[in-house]
Amino acid sequence: MHTRNKLTAKKVAALTEPGVHGDGGGLYVRIRQSGSRSWIFVRIVDGKRREMGLGSLYDVSLAQAREEADRLRGMFREGRDPISERKLAVRERKAAISFGEYAEPYMQTIVEGYRNDKHRQQRQSAHHDLAWC
Repeated sequence: MHTRNKLTAKKVAALTEPGVHGDGGGLYVRIRQSGSRSWIFVRIVDGKRREMGLGSLYDVSLAQAREEADRLRGMFREGRDPISERKLAVRERKAAISFGEYAEPYMQTIVEGYRNDKHRQQRQSAHHDLAWC
């Protein structure tokens, strides 16, 4: 049986050596040469090492990282792959409608409401500036 909870909050705060330091159960603290420190969850899936970032040590406590690691282990036990699920969610968010795509039909209704051609042209010009959104 693998040992868990090897680290304490004090030990984590004292870590300075660049590298990966294990807490057990796939939870690690990664310290980079730059000094940045973050939590990672590591799992072997189909013979390949997979890593999932859990956040900076400044934002995520040891207790929070352990809770998240427990949740991720549970997902793997259920036959789910939280790493792939997270990647899919990111792709879906990127594919969501942009602000410009959302605003275009609305802006068109505003432009059509103007009777003065000069005002209509000014509003259309502002509308086209939104195309980059």
